[in-house]
Amino acid sequence: MGRISLLLTVALLGCCALTGCSSDEPSFGDPLPPNPVRLDSTPAIQTTGLTIGILMGPHHGPGSEYRGPAHGAQVAAYRFAQGGLTINFKVVVDNGTSQGALTSMQELIDSKVEGIIVAGEGPHLTEALLLAERTKTPTLLPFDYINSVSAPVYHLGPDRASLATAMEMLTIRTEMADPVVITQDGYAVLDNWEQDIAFTGDPKQTAQAVVASINDRTADSVIIQASATNQATIVNEIQGLTGFQQFPILLTPQALTSSFSHNVGLAADLKGVLVTAGQRTQDNLALQSGDQAEAISTFLQALRMTVDSHQPGLLGEEGSTQALIESDVRAHDAVVVLVRAAEQARADKKLTLASALENLALTTDDGIVCDTLDFTTQNMLYPRFVTPLYASSQDTGLRPLPQGQTTPLAWLSL
Repeated sequence: MGRISLLLTVALLGCCALTGCSSDEPSFGDPLPPNPVRLDSTPAIQTTGLTIGILMGPHHGPGSEYRGPAHGAQVAAYRFAQGGLTINFKVVVDNGTSQGALTSMQELIDSKVEGIIVAGEGPHLTEALLLAERTKTPTLLPFDYINSVSAPVYHLGPDRASLATAMEMLTIRTEMADPVVITQDGYAVLDNWEQDIAFTGDPKQTAQAVVASINDRTADSVIIQASATNQATIVNEIQGLTGFQQFPILLTPQALTSSFSHNVGLAADLKGVLVTAGQRTQDNLALQSGDQAEAISTFLQALRMTVDSHQPGLLGEEGSTQALIESDVRAHDAVVVLVRAAEQARADKKLTLASALENLALTTDDGIVCDTLDFTTQNMLYPRFVTPLYASSQDTGLRPLPQGQTTPLAWLSL
């Protein structure tokens, strides 16, 4: 309800109190109750429970930026537990290398988990994902868009083609006529730009080359395609060299992680426009109206309750509040997807979880936060749910934070 509408409502209620309301006048009624945090499940799956494997990145290196976001899976498990379903996680940690990911994937497959969530992204996962495909192990990628996959391995977010379309539109919207493009191997989304700079591993040298292009007016903007840590470092170096000079900086979705947010600093967006593309699941959407807004609001409520319950983290560590705070709805939805597929497999003995996934189509009514996931196509996230996202230092304040802690950077869907 807007401010004017709210004031009118208060005024009308005041008039009723002073003059008395007749029985013929409309009643405002009680406010609608919030969506329940509990997620229900079928008796058949509650009897057996569900064991899900999680392939987690290391503390440092490729995939490390998704250790916190992966705890969205724990929020989903908490919600299902309220409805009577026990979900167990088997978590293995790779070392951020191709061999480490392959070994960890084999360990999860050998342990007979019913499905796997890969809490990471990047080219080092390629061989591990091929193994999941060969063994027909249902595997969900909530964060990865880089690797090409086929059933029963699925992206839960936008694929590279959808992101490329969205980012190309952003170059037009932000009037990026002559961007200089910095690309780390394995992270490219946009190709065929004239001014390409390969990331050499030296952020300062890379930033100097960018600023030289800006200063001699051969470039008017920057595109950075790299890991979260490298993106943050390059942004800081560029802005350290340009002072108050402003120009758009377009980033690949690795910037959506808390790793980027914490490393880039408090006021980076005040020096220019930081923009990326991703699916519409940002916290600020909870302040809007509609089914997805309610779903996001309920997720955030469940997150607060999970934090208050003082549960250990996915790896069993105590004091995991920070990891839980970073929970991402995409990891939450991955758990919901596996539960709904397992329910179908329990109900029809001819189905495996992998075959149940092939015909699965879910909406917020099924417990996911993303608007719609349709597994009848390999990229089940509809392109219309890929949206521009803008960096802001104005946090929505909807997530629980320890006293005195603030969110350095928030991403907003407008």
